[in-house]
Amino acid sequence: MMRKAGVFAHTHSVVELLRLAQDHGIPVPEALGQAAERLDRLYVPTRYPNVWPNGAPFEHCSEEDAREAIGHVKEALAFARAEIEGATR
Repeated sequence: MMRKAGVFAHTHSVVELLRLAQDHGIPVPEALGQAAERLDRLYVPTRYPNVWPNGAPFEHCSEEDAREAIGHVKEALAFARAEIEGATR
C-alpha cells in the first residue's frame, strides 16, 4: 500500500497508515477507517502487560474482542493486498 503511495512509514498505527494512503490519493472506505481505530485502541493495552494497575492483558480482553480484532485485521490485509496488486499491474 505505501509503495504505491511512494512512502514507507514506520508506525504501529493502522489509522496512520490509512491516513498516509488517503494523503496519496488512495481512497479508504469509511468502515475500514473505523475498524483501524478499534485496532489502534487495542494495540497498547494488549501489547504491554503493565498498562493496567493489576492483571495481565488477557484478563482485560475477551475472546469476543479478539475475534473482532481478527476480523478487522483481515479487512485491512485484504485492502492492502488489493492496493498492492493494483499497483503491480
